[in-house]
Amino acid sequence: MMSGKQSKTNHGNFFEDFRIGQKIIHGMPITISAADTSNSQGLYGSRLTVCAADSFAKSVGYEAAPVSNMVVFHKVFGLTVPDISQNAVANLGYAEVRFTGVTMPGDTLTAATEVIGQKQNSNGATGNVYVHTTARNQNQETVLSFKRWVMVRKSDQDTSAPDPQIPDLAETVDPARIVLSPDLQIPKGTFDPTLSGSRYSWDDYSVGEKIDHGISVEMGQDHMFATRLAGGNSAAVHFNSITSTADGAKARLIYGGHVMQHAFAHIANGLGNALDVVAINGGAHTAPTFEGDSLQSYSEVLDKAPLADRDDLALLRIRTVTAKNLPKAIAETFPYRTAGGKYEPSVVLDLDYWVVLPTEKSMQRGSNAPANHRLNVDRADPVFTRSAKPERAVHFFPPHNEKMRGKAAELIGKVDVLLGNFEDGVEPAQKAAARHGFIEFCRTSNMGDTGLWTRINALDTEWGLDDVQEVVSAVGDKLDVIMLPMVRNAGEVRQLERLLTMLEAEHEIAKPIQIHAILETGDGIVNVNAIAAASPRMHGMSFGPADYAASLGIKTQDVGGSIPAYGVLASPPANDAPAAARGFFQQDVWHYHISAMVAACRAYGLKPMYGPFGNFGDPDACRQQYLNAYLMGCEGAWTLHPAQIDIALDVFAPDADDVAVALDRIKTFGENGGQSYYERNTGKFVDEAVIKQADVFVALAQQLADKDPKYAALYGLQRAT
Repeated sequence: MMSGKQSKTNHGNFFEDFRIGQKIIHGMPITISAADTSNSQGLYGSRLTVCAADSFAKSVGYEAAPVSNMVVFHKVFGLTVPDISQNAVANLGYAEVRFTGVTMPGDTLTAATEVIGQKQNSNGATGNVYVHTTARNQNQETVLSFKRWVMVRKSDQDTSAPDPQIPDLAETVDPARIVLSPDLQIPKGTFDPTLSGSRYSWDDYSVGEKIDHGISVEMGQDHMFATRLAGGNSAAVHFNSITSTADGAKARLIYGGHVMQHAFAHIANGLGNALDVVAINGGAHTAPTFEGDSLQSYSEVLDKAPLADRDDLALLRIRTVTAKNLPKAIAETFPYRTAGGKYEPSVVLDLDYWVVLPTEKSMQRGSNAPANHRLNVDRADPVFTRSAKPERAVHFFPPHNEKMRGKAAELIGKVDVLLGNFEDGVEPAQKAAARHGFIEFCRTSNMGDTGLWTRINALDTEWGLDDVQEVVSAVGDKLDVIMLPMVRNAGEVRQLERLLTMLEAEHEIAKPIQIHAILETGDGIVNVNAIAAASPRMHGMSFGPADYAASLGIKTQDVGGSIPAYGVLASPPANDAPAAARGFFQQDVWHYHISAMVAACRAYGLKPMYGPFGNFGDPDACRQQYLNAYLMGCEGAWTLHPAQIDIALDVFAPDADDVAVALDRIKTFGENGGQSYYERNTGKFVDEAVIKQADVFVALAQQLADKDPKYAALYGLQRAT
């Protein structure tokens, strides 16, 4: 039986319930879905292209369209309402709003708030509460941090007022503290303004410029739907006609976030290439907005800021002023403050924020090729068919050395792949010479069946982009694969993908150049599945043990191979046995890492390969390392010295006896009508799973037989015609 008390009902906090330093964990985590983006677009007509279309988002580096930062802001704001704003008279303003991580559909956000200031108003009936809210995703990564102040009613006006304490709030968010997703990358000339709907880059805007957005929107009853859906706001004042307008009529108060979202939708007409709001310096709801009011906005460019180490994107600081019920669309000359410094009565919102835009370098100008040429094509599309040729030995040569270029040319037809190396082993002063030497090698060599690859410098170095642009522009029609070093995440693969896409379109290269990623860091292994799935251009992955060991702190000074002291001891000997009888069994420190790479490659139809073995004077150890990789599923290895070529060619070719057994099992299985059986000579059980294993040997043997009659004879296979 109920007692009649509503002790289980949350009536929200009143002014006197707050105290400085109080920490509030907000209930009900929320998962952001693609529907939230759709609802926002439907309600506000937002034209943030990067958040509206997966294809466009991929063209600027994302795996899919991210959730707009302002959608995230209002969702998180809504989580705070029951604890902070349930008894609010008005939300007054914002400061230090920082988006510190990208939110993707499917992410789950939680929020927590700390009370940082408090001041009772002179009427004794209300007070202002200052709070700092932080939101984290399911990985406990902070994605949003903001401060705001809100006017809250007192429950008991006779309650004594606390000592006023108003926090110091930064006037602006320092551009150096603005965080962009590392996925967001726009290679030179790849941003298509015909898709974004605006031809203006960051360079086209000037400080002091005013932009009349020319849009007027009347606030209708849809604001209630938006307040619940887009903001998650449950405050009664937005749903009931309990507030008096200037003429004394009762009306519903429009949620301030609803006004903000309309203002941000307005800016698309004039700031169409703004990818998103990345920080809010400050904002104020300067007057109430009621159902039936019409809103207009204009903006002013307050500042411009380049981004450190970025030339594809830069920041604009914008002030957007939104007013209500003006007789015509807001004009550039509209004075939002009176001569006395107060806001004009028609002004309802004043926001100061940073947006990120592509620079002129990023813009595609005067090209007939669309920016998404070959982007977002399914990996099964025939244009991205991977080579079925064996690639057992990928032989590195230094193309800046004319003598070594000559020796490399002599290996055409003898090795499966020749790779011109620009990265490790090439001194900085020789980088350009290596690039030019490789171009000369490509122009003067007839490769036949030998693959032609290059290993560029990492794209975040001063040489990486030049490597790609110069080589592809000059000899892209001859190049099979670009090996990308130090790959940490899928965004780095997509950055190279976009650059290749535009260069191929510009130079009319018919066959797509493929990408081979080198896993050399802990991040690379952690993100190995995403890297494998990053692009239909992906050819395969190699494991680079030297940089990887340094990345993880593995204690070795060799490049690949074993670590003699890494092993286990046998069980202690019997009491009467000498201690020396205890055995030591060396273990393979690379086993997990290579296995993870192989699994990811096989899941996405890529070729896994072992990388370098650095001890040229120990061919037996080299052979064993290659053999381990072969047995674990790798299809080839790097050869850094000519003495390693024959080892790789031999190790990564299946043993003739293994092929004979496989062929016999496949034949017998077929003769049995696909029924399992026991082998008489071995007693082994052979079923469909064993036949799949046999197919691995036969498929590899057939590849080699098709390439070389020597192997066709060795395996007893017919060469494909």
